[in-house]
Amino acid sequence: MTEAKAKEVVINDSMTFKSIEQLVDMYAEKQYKAEILATIACESGRNKDGTFNPLLQSNFIDSTGARERSYGIAQINIPAHPEITIEEAQDPIFSVKFMAEEFKKGNQWKWTCWRTLFKK
Repeated sequence: MTEAKAKEVVINDSMTFKSIEQLVDMYAEKQYKAEILATIACESGRNKDGTFNPLLQSNFIDSTGARERSYGIAQINIPAHPEITIEEAQDPIFSVKFMAEEFKKGNQWKWTCWRTLFKK
């Protein structure tokens, strides 16, 4: 799949898991694919029809009573990554590329769901 083709799978606030899988296939190394997909499935909010919402902001309320500033299918935490804009975090292609790069660097621990699902 080309990047232009990848952009076709992104439709506003609705993506199928198959579309997310296609992006992960494009950008992640094979050994990280299953963990990335499981982490996305755990971290990301689903629409009523079972699709995923790439525009999602986390529903987690922090200790100050504020809504956590994590966005997109990869739930990128903006305060921890001030170089990333909300718009980038909500872009599924950017999010999957970011997540793939972080997993390759050994930074899976940054995702709460990864720690819950895979930390040994």
